[in-house]
This record gives sequence, C-alpha cells and structure tokens, in this order.
Amino acid sequence: MSQIQERIAKLLALADSPNEHEAQAALLKARELMAEYKLRPEEIQATGKAKVIVKTVGITCTAMTDSWVSDLSAIIAGRYCCKAYRNRRHNGKKMEIGFAGLEDDYEICRRIFLYAYDCIKSRCREIKSENRAKGISGSVIREMCNAYGQGFVDGLCSAFQKQQEEHQEWGLVMAVPQAVNDATSHHKRATALRRARTDGWRMAYARAGYKDGTEFDVDHRLAPAQGAGQTAMPKHCEFAAAVRLEPGVYQNVQRMLALESFSKMSAERRQELGIRTDSEEQLLWVSYPDGAEIVLLLCSGQNNYYLVPKVRRPGEDAFSELTEYITQIFLRWLSFDIQGVRYMLEIQVTG
Repeated sequence: MSQIQERIAKLLALADSPNEHEAQAALLKARELMAEYKLRPEEIQATGKAKVIVKTVGITCTAMTDSWVSDLSAIIAGRYCCKAYRNRRHNGKKMEIGFAGLEDDYEICRRIFLYAYDCIKSRCREIKSENRAKGISGSVIREMCNAYGQGFVDGLCSAFQKQQEEHQEWGLVMAVPQAVNDATSHHKRATALRRARTDGWRMAYARAGYKDGTEFDVDHRLAPAQGAGQTAMPKHCEFAAAVRLEPGVYQNVQRMLALESFSKMSAERRQELGIRTDSEEQLLWVSYPDGAEIVLLLCSGQNNYYLVPKVRRPGEDAFSELTEYITQIFLRWLSFDIQGVRYMLEIQVTG
C-alpha cells in the first residue's frame, strides 16, 4: 500500500471515532484525497472491513404525496457511491426509502439525504401554514409542496452536475463499488414515479425550490464545529451536536407530537388544550462545544405531547425557554440562532 493509500486508510479508521465531528471530517478528507489520486474505496479498505449496508432510513412517500423523495434519494445516492431503493408493502401505497453502500459511504449518504429531506419539508410546512390561513384547499397545498420539492431536487441535480463538470476526476471515485452492485443484484428495477407537476401557477413554487436546491450546502453540516474551546465566540459561527433516542421513545413521541408550537401558545390556548406543565419529563439533554446546553421537556395535553425546549447559553446559570419555532424536531434536524450563533442538533434513532 502506498503512502497516500495508508493516509486515506488512517482517515477512514477515524470514522470509528466516538467524536462525531472528528469522524465526519475524516470521511470528507478521505473522499477528497481519493478523488485527487483517483482511488476507489476497494483499493483502500481491507476486504474484511468493506462491509455493505443495505438499510431503509425511515422516510416514506407515495405517488401523490412527496413523490420527489424518490428522485432526491437517487441523486444523493449517486453522488455518494451508494444505490437508492424503495420498499413497498404488498398492495400498499407507501414506499420506504433505503440505501445500499459501503459502511462509511452509507452513513454519509444517509445523513445528507435526511438533511436535504428535512430542508424541503421545513419549507413545505411554511407553505402549508401560509396557505391554510388563506382558506386554500389541502389538495392545492399538496401540489404547491410537491412542486417546491421537485424544484429543489432539480436544483440540487443541476448543482451536482456543475460540480462534476468542474471536477471530472471525481468520476472514478464516485462510482458505486462492485460489492454494492453485487449486494443489490437481486433488487427488482423500480418503476419510476411520475414527476410532480411544476407548470402553470405551480411554477413559482418550483422556481423557489430550484433556487434553494442549487444553494444547498452539505459541507458545513458535516464539517467539524468551528470555534470550539474559544472563550470569545465569533459572530455567525455554528456549533453542531447529536443525541440518540431509543426507537420506542422516538416512535411514540413522533406519533403523538403536536404540530403546534408550545412556545408560541397563549395562556388561553394552553388551557384550552389542557396542557399540564406539572407533567414535564426530560426527553433529552445535549451540550455544544461552546458550552451551551439544550434540554427538551415533554408535557402532556388532552391528546398530544408538546415540546418545551429550554436553553442555557454560555456563561449563564439558568435555563430559559427557547421561543424559536422548532416543533418539528422529529424530522431529525433542529437548528436555531442565538446572538448570531447557529446551533444544530441531529436526532439519531438507535438500533
């Protein structure tokens, strides 16, 4: 093995580090070197370590709702040396998205797909909120969201193609390894889903999605946090953290989580919903590299759980209520800004 192959192998070994930021940074650097020296994953990893993961990621779509999800998974999989597939239950409408790839590739692909998915769904929630207040029907709102999602996917595809043209040496490295092709050789060829309509009045939403897709940036989401350990925080820096939940907890809370922001509710609204603040239970706690902490408390109402996010900023002694609109945390990503600093939290489901 050459010196550069040894260096890449050491970087890949760091992917097993318990320090998440160190692991992610190592994976990205390894990919960069492999592209520069035109080395395939099989030429770096020992045969015994080149484990192929074939696994779904918990995201579903149908031919009518979020049909763009299938295209999104295929585009991101192709970019990160993986293959996307869909699982459909017998006679069912819902299809679950999955990926197949070498262990390290699968993890990068999964994370980027979930982040892109959550970016699109976050904007779709805004579209729904804006138009429900105007009395727009649910079917029309669905078409608005589908058009935005399809536009985002098209924009992302265009951005990836442009990068590919600028870095033609990536072609060899970004190829799907033979081991992955072998592991999925029994998969049936999936029927292509019909593209969401982006014509007529839908075009405005598609154009907005296209713009956001071309500007989608994954590098800063996967890179190690900047400024960790500094006493004076620079403006506009970002800190990331992750927390793990048991599958049972995740599923129960996701199923019963209210779509209404607890922090934005009036006292009258809380009383109307029968929310008992004396029933708060701590769901999770996480700390950030700069010393900030966040806790998510659960309080129960008549029919739902409500999230009560509280934050302790660096240098403060007590937690205060976080008022940003983050009720959809269980789409796996949470982000909020405090005094020019952006904090990000990824919810990971164990098992």
